[in-house]
Amino acid sequence: MSNSDDVYEVCDTADRTPIPNCHISNEPGVLKPFQYSPLLQTVSALIRGISTNGRDIAVKSLEGLLPRPEIRKTVWAMPVILEG
Repeated sequence: MSNSDDVYEVCDTADRTPIPNCHISNEPGVLKPFQYSPLLQTVSALIRGISTNGRDIAVKSLEGLLPRPEIRKTVWAMPVILEG
């Protein structure tokens, strides 16, 4: 990791090339689904899980991600997140 702000590495699913670590919610410009889908899958798993702490983390993550229109649109299509 290059600095203390780097928290999440996203890889392109086509060739597994890493994209520089960043806070996804602060990334300028429109994100492509391969950049945030792994994170949303993790959030979905935490919401389905039995851990109250995991669900709390998922909710806090969504609070930071949902202001992005492209992520909000994807979350609306994920019933597991909406039902959680």
